[in-house]
Amino acid sequence: MSAGPGGPSALLEAILNQSRVHKEHERFSSSSPLETALRLQRHAHTLEALGDRWSTVEPSGHGAVPGRQRTPAHKVRSRA
Repeated sequence: MSAGPGGPSALLEAILNQSRVHKEHERFSSSSPLETALRLQRHAHTLEALGDRWSTVEPSGHGAVPGRQRTPAHKVRSRA
């Protein structure tokens, strides 16, 4: 490898560029699984808190549509 009058050769430039790209890729690859694990942990804690709350609270009936009852499963017609 010989350096021209303006600086390093094209091969050396390509190697340095490859090194930079690889370094950025490795940085992303090492942080992505950790971010995914932390996000899953946050969701798990949320679901656990909701489960604890739902196991101790009585349903209030708010949100139910007045005058409408659920159709028993044996009376539901399939659309097949």
